[in-house]
Amino acid sequence: MNKSGLFSVAFIFLSIHLLVINTYSQGCCGIGGSLVSGGHPVLNKHTFLVNTSGNYAVADNPSRRRRGSTGILLAYGLIDRLSLSIKTSYIWASYTENMPPWISADGNDTLYLKDQEENSGFGDGYAALQFVIIRLTPINKQELIAGLDLGIPWGPDSKMINGVTLQDNVQTGTGGFSLNGYVTYLKAFPRIYYSITTTIAGRLNFKTRRGKDPGDEFSVLLTSLLGPLFNTRGSVTFNYSRNGKDYSDEFTNVMTISPKTSGQRLSFIPALEYSFTSNFKFLINADLPLWRDKYATLNDNDKAFSAQIYWFIPITKDNPEPIKSISF
Repeated sequence: MNKSGLFSVAFIFLSIHLLVINTYSQGCCGIGGSLVSGGHPVLNKHTFLVNTSGNYAVADNPSRRRRGSTGILLAYGLIDRLSLSIKTSYIWASYTENMPPWISADGNDTLYLKDQEENSGFGDGYAALQFVIIRLTPINKQELIAGLDLGIPWGPDSKMINGVTLQDNVQTGTGGFSLNGYVTYLKAFPRIYYSITTTIAGRLNFKTRRGKDPGDEFSVLLTSLLGPLFNTRGSVTFNYSRNGKDYSDEFTNVMTISPKTSGQRLSFIPALEYSFTSNFKFLINADLPLWRDKYATLNDNDKAFSAQIYWFIPITKDNPEPIKSISF
């Protein structure tokens, strides 16, 4: 399964001269659900967030797979604790697999064939609700955030070329609804410019229009944040993810276990963050596998890379100081 929505993430934060003001501002140093669909930084009341991103994932074993996307997320702070968001993406995907060589009857000619497919189009959408259970303050130095998002299958999942339906891994939509929940806890140590964050997330994937019952997903993320140092912050994340077995009745009337489950994976995610201003931030990261089981090796991405821009737009003059950090 391609969970390009699951590979989204690296972030950049506040400058050193804003440290005292913002070390305890809402969203400071926090890691939200940005590695799971729907997550975004905590927002002040009446503040818009515009997030644009570019993502690229690659896999070369046993087939050659490429998947890139550009995405946009729009979020709005209804109150200081509650925000709504919606996001979507445009996806480019390709798949190439070397076929067994064809040898003529007389043995004089050999043809090396490839199964190659390419596709592009809009991906699915996600509508999310995020709530701050415990606000980060100078006294408690901790934050607890919970979120819930609904995956909406508006991307095409049965595109055909020359009368043949493309494979699942080059379709830009999943064809099924999903429901994701996540909880994030942060503990800040401002005296040493360090924070640690844990995120637990799970996604239920419902049966698709093509008769598939994709496996559900579970992730645990542990992140260390260092900084800010001048305008820059660095972080490292360890992400354990597990996808359940993928069932399909597309070719039979009996539900059978598909070998295309993505399995288990442990990733290392280094990130670098930079703040041009308090409201405008740039972030980059890489997602590199440390360990994968045989299913993840065959069907998951080998490596993924991401770059994002976050633009906070307060719409009232009496708004408090805007968020100065970005959730991972």
